[in-house]
Amino acid sequence: MDDSMPVTLKELGARAHVHPSTVSRVANNDPSLRIAPPTRQRIEALLRETEYQPNGVARGLKLRQTLVLAVVIPDITNPFFAALFRGVEDAASPRGYNVLLCNTDGSPARQRSHLQSLHARRVDGVIMASSFLKDPTVRWLRHQGVPYV
Repeated sequence: MDDSMPVTLKELGARAHVHPSTVSRVANNDPSLRIAPPTRQRIEALLRETEYQPNGVARGLKLRQTLVLAVVIPDITNPFFAALFRGVEDAASPRGYNVLLCNTDGSPARQRSHLQSLHARRVDGVIMASSFLKDPTVRWLRHQGVPYV
């Protein structure tokens, strides 16, 4: 396999002589999967050998959840916001979430740009530490159904 490209379920399935969905079910520890122990071991060995990582975009589309949150702050140099971000990350990480940090530098235009980008990336939620909560983009975010606090 080419080390520069992530390995796919299709490639792993071909190498293991099973359907890609079988590889997926082994990778996700599907309890309903009935498979011969040697086949499971062969697939698990391939997953380890290739350091297989599921495609986050595909998983997000299927589950309708990206496991990504965002924190929007007005000043990255302010220690308060560093502590806030650290607290969010400490709470989110054990639950499987990644956290993005967006700094607005106090600019409503940058906040708008960040919020539009976050919506396009389908983040699961936005934590706003901002003085621009009355910005029309925040109302737009609510209208789009993106959870925020």
